[in-house]
Amino acid sequence: MYKFTMDFDPEHKVKNNFTSIFQTFGIPNIIVELGVFEGQSTVWLSDTFSRFNNNLKIHAVDSHVSSQDLEEFDFSDIQKNFLHNIKSTKFSNIIYHNCSSTAALLSMIEEKISPEFIYVDGDHTAAQVLTDLVLSWQLLPKGGIILCDDAVRWKYKNKQNVFLLQSCPRIAIDYFIHCNFEFLEILSLPNNRQMAFRKLI
Repeated sequence: MYKFTMDFDPEHKVKNNFTSIFQTFGIPNIIVELGVFEGQSTVWLSDTFSRFNNNLKIHAVDSHVSSQDLEEFDFSDIQKNFLHNIKSTKFSNIIYHNCSSTAALLSMIEEKISPEFIYVDGDHTAAQVLTDLVLSWQLLPKGGIILCDDAVRWKYKNKQNVFLLQSCPRIAIDYFIHCNFEFLEILSLPNNRQMAFRKLI
């Protein structure tokens, strides 16, 4: 039985986006997930889509260190739950990278791993999201897809209830799309709080 502290997708909106993308473009052989928390989406992806693709591998990337928008959680417990959850899956196809997304992506670029699908849902600061997108783009083959969470309306406010623009993913996602607009195709999604685009080169 899986252990989850909270449900990040109670209305299945994120799952609907995954399903929509995979129905249109096929189930990938390699998925990279940046930011996994307790692995709710990780194990769902494995349990749901491994039945249709025996070659599916999921690279789950998370340093499991607290961030400004998740300060209320004890990340030693979060990590324990994640490890328990990936051991509880029916399929042994989840590879855990317990490090920063930058380190993991650089390592995968060096190893020439070629994921058809990358889910960006890690550190939400604009600077790190932009770094994740630039490195993910290098890793992604032609035709590959990047899905970004919290890409439209999500806003971070600090303890003083002050909105911090530099702590929101949207500014980085918009900037990346503008810089690469000629080389990508923006995809239509059932849930428009996320953003997905396909690499054309």
